[in-house]
Amino acid sequence: MSASGLPYRLRPAKYVDRELFAELVAQIVAQNGRDGWMYASMAGEHLIDIQAIYRRSGIKAFYTFDGDERVVERQKFNQPLPNIQFGHHMSTELADRLDAVVEKAEAQRLIVWLDFTGTGSRKDQLDDFVAVLRKLAPGDVCRITMDAGHYFFKQLRDHLVPEGMEEEPVHIKVAAAFREALAPYSNPKTTALDKAEIANELVQCIGRACPMANARVDGNVQFVPLLLTRYGDESTMITVTVRCEKEDQPLNIPASWDWAPADWSDVLMINADLLSPRERATADARIDDPDVVCTELPFVDEDTIRAYARFHRYQPNFQNVAE
Repeated sequence: MSASGLPYRLRPAKYVDRELFAELVAQIVAQNGRDGWMYASMAGEHLIDIQAIYRRSGIKAFYTFDGDERVVERQKFNQPLPNIQFGHHMSTELADRLDAVVEKAEAQRLIVWLDFTGTGSRKDQLDDFVAVLRKLAPGDVCRITMDAGHYFFKQLRDHLVPEGMEEEPVHIKVAAAFREALAPYSNPKTTALDKAEIANELVQCIGRACPMANARVDGNVQFVPLLLTRYGDESTMITVTVRCEKEDQPLNIPASWDWAPADWSDVLMINADLLSPRERATADARIDDPDVVCTELPFVDEDTIRAYARFHRYQPNFQNVAE
């Protein structure tokens, strides 16, 4: 089974990442009130992210879509809320459908999550992302998730190397393949790329994609990153969340949002290794002092404990284990 088919409770880092995003949405929505918002996503069979967004923010209008008709039918059967529209189509069609979907929901503000957990063309995924950005108005939010893991590295190394470079060192071959596969979003000056650098390089591609989008409103706009993350449960994933703003009228970042990046290179690494129930109970009792927890659990890696403490509010627990 691929990571995309696993429940959130078996992917603790993805769970933390989703909860961070849900909290960001809640804080943005709180700035203007929940009325008028719509959330659109590739929510999967169980619509878990829709439930998380509803629970934290109170948004009442939703749209979810999938290219697999059986998934859409299962979504309809599992529908947890009444105000959900369903679509059977691929991500390439989303941008063209958004206006009608938003109009039907009588929404004025939009949040979109393109959750690309598969291993398709990253360039095509970025094209879809740019197409959605072109539909946004100031205040709207868009998030993209992309796979930057081992399969992508192997694909670059073994199948996408430009002709004539087969005998070059691996880091040179991978860089050349990356540049060609992700053009025009890639950096033409990237001449060497190690496996560990692919995730952050992909984030930079998303950063270069943002200015390429034209908005539907008058005046110049910019897309400001509010959350950049990298995590890996089974595969290395990256997420980017941006908000559309007028260049001459920047919007305030929510006062309590502590995870805003300084720039496009400031990617938050999420570590969420599983602790046993007894280890968690010990850590929870001393969560305000990780040094003490490290002393009480000397057999657990210190970085694991400190990461657990850092993301403590977003960790899966027994109250939400059904997710």
